[in-house]
Amino acid sequence: MAKVSKVRTESTPARARANLSPGRMLKTLRKLQEMTQDDLAEASGLDQSVISAMEHERTAIGADRARKLARALHVHPAVILFPNWNDEDDDKGEFEESHEPQRRAQLRRRAHVA
Repeated sequence: MAKVSKVRTESTPARARANLSPGRMLKTLRKLQEMTQDDLAEASGLDQSVISAMEHERTAIGADRARKLARALHVHPAVILFPNWNDEDDDKGEFEESHEPQRRAQLRRRAHVA
């Protein structure tokens, strides 16, 4: 007689495997779509150099750019801007930060200089 395996009736929620920055998420989404930076630049209307700078965290993405990129990548802008957000954090009114405080301050300083 064949053994019958138990059927699980409960599901286990997925856990985050990596703490991604918005730039890293942008690069991941672009590669999943099998796009080059040039392809994404054409589809979003942004310069390739800006896309490179965002992927390498040299330039902040911002809401306007996130909307353009999200449209080109067929995702919601929040997927790019808040890559580490999860429902449990929503109850606390918080989300995991993907940048250390010094990095955020550095990006703010660069934004004011430009």
